[in-house]
Amino acid sequence: MCEDRFWQIRQLVQAWKDNMRDRFMPSWISCLDESMSVWLSMHTCPGWMCLPRKPHPFGNEWNAICCGLSGIVFDVELAEGDNNAPPERLRPPHSDKGPTGGLLLRLTKTIHHTGKAVILDSEFCVLEASIALKKMGVFVTSVIKTRRCWPTHCPGCRCDTKMGPLAVGTVGAIKRAHDNVPCHIFLLRDAEWVSKLFATCGTTTPDVDTLQRCRRSRDGTESRFHHTDFVHNHCACRHAVDDHNNLRQSDLSLEDTWRTQRWENRVFAFILAISEINTFLAFRYFVSTDETKMTVLQFRRKLAKALIFNELVDEDGDCDDVSPLRKRRRQQARGESHVLAPAPPHASAHANGKWLLTCKAKYPQHKCKTCPAKMQSSCSCSLGQSMLLQL
Repeated sequence: MCEDRFWQIRQLVQAWKDNMRDRFMPSWISCLDESMSVWLSMHTCPGWMCLPRKPHPFGNEWNAICCGLSGIVFDVELAEGDNNAPPERLRPPHSDKGPTGGLLLRLTKTIHHTGKAVILDSEFCVLEASIALKKMGVFVTSVIKTRRCWPTHCPGCRCDTKMGPLAVGTVGAIKRAHDNVPCHIFLLRDAEWVSKLFATCGTTTPDVDTLQRCRRSRDGTESRFHHTDFVHNHCACRHAVDDHNNLRQSDLSLEDTWRTQRWENRVFAFILAISEINTFLAFRYFVSTDETKMTVLQFRRKLAKALIFNELVDEDGDCDDVSPLRKRRRQQARGESHVLAPAPPHASAHANGKWLLTCKAKYPQHKCKTCPAKMQSSCSCSLGQSMLLQL
């Protein structure tokens, strides 16, 4: 028997993932990046990590993929780490493609064999993983950084030498092939450096429909040019997950207002916060107009009010029919109303749902259970016990 430190959240996360795959279909372009679920104590958090480059560096790292147009997150996966996964547990799907390749194939399961594109961060710029996605019908565009995560077989010095003497805004490409799958390294000469993107789709033809870019060199000369389609798409969608994280962690966020000491509750709050922002982004992209625009804070206030006055929790489905007075505990349990009813003639007691007519007097009076007075009536919720006051 193996010890799984994440057993408390697996069913919750899997249910959310299955629901998103059944209910939402992303657009033609998506973005994949990291998200952080804040948790400070490393001793009470499985898979705890510290990422200094993040605004909230302590907690769990989640890999998320979202729609590039609407910004809706439709799949997440927790970075568990090697030390937290027991060897007896079954490996996740596509583990034979490596850590990065398996992660990308699992998160892009919704768009497999659709011919859609995904924008990746430099951390996911792995040659084998990109080729595996291309074989599954998913095109990739990822930025290449020289400091870390340099992909295999990428001639960095050749790129700088080729693009160095050219004018600002010039675009070039180096054609490659790996495992009989063609790919390209697109190059863009910027004012001070050469931007490099690894892609399995795109062209070097300038897109005149996009905004004209302006770059100023150190000597003061200005250069104006149009981005190509792959550069434009990458720049437009690369911050989609970061924008979702900023909205999720903005003022009055669910994760900040819910103070809890249990790690599984924080994961539940993280999933709820993602669903909250997904609802806001869906309303803003599919429903909102110029007259109905609202900020995320206004949306949270309306959502909180709708949850407090929720019609689904009422028995009849209408909040207006509910009395503002609270019902007593016995009335809530039995669903009965408190009405004083007189006892029948010769009634002495009430047992087994029937009155016992054994009293010699025709109209006997019994002592009230709350005061010394004597009376004939009793409440409908407790027949046989005389009560003076109506509840």
